[in-house]
Amino acid sequence: MRALAIGTLLAWAGPASAARTVTISFDADRTQVAVGETVTWTVAVSWVADEFPDDAALGGFGGDLIANDPALGQASSLASLLPHVGSTPTVSGASVLGVDVFQSLLLKGVLDASNPIAVYRFDVITSERGVLRYGVLGDVTLPDFDFADPPGVFDLASVSDRVVIVPAPAVAASVAMGFLLTPRRRR
Repeated sequence: MRALAIGTLLAWAGPASAARTVTISFDADRTQVAVGETVTWTVAVSWVADEFPDDAALGGFGGDLIANDPALGQASSLASLLPHVGSTPTVSGASVLGVDVFQSLLLKGVLDASNPIAVYRFDVITSERGVLRYGVLGDVTLPDFDFADPPGVFDLASVSDRVVIVPAPAVAASVAMGFLLTPRRRR
């Protein structure tokens, strides 16, 4: 199955240009959560339309969704937003490793040419205080179905929301109560 996915993901793109950039964005449903709460992340791919052929569409994404600090939580509820999955990803704390999702003209008959296009969604159950954000290691394909052009070359960039993880309300309240109930020394 993996070989079929890789073969399908290798598609042709328009003329090569060093100035072309594809951006992977990580959008969180919240900007602040308490320890123990869940954040839902949506991963999308976008590109500057003028830098690519008119018929460019996302073929797929393969790679790792890397948390700046994987110890800040546990990834779960992994879900492809593209119609095909080439392999089953694994989690390492808040990071998601081995994502391989794609769409195929041969398998589905049509490609979603949206720009940006959402490709993946996952939850993170937070476990420690800190700031959580993401980066990416991997590849995307943007096929151009003229097939006369050489394979595409472009830079991959990532942009991430920041989620601040604060102490759980019960913990914060108990710390505050402990401070208020601590005997004070008089001089």
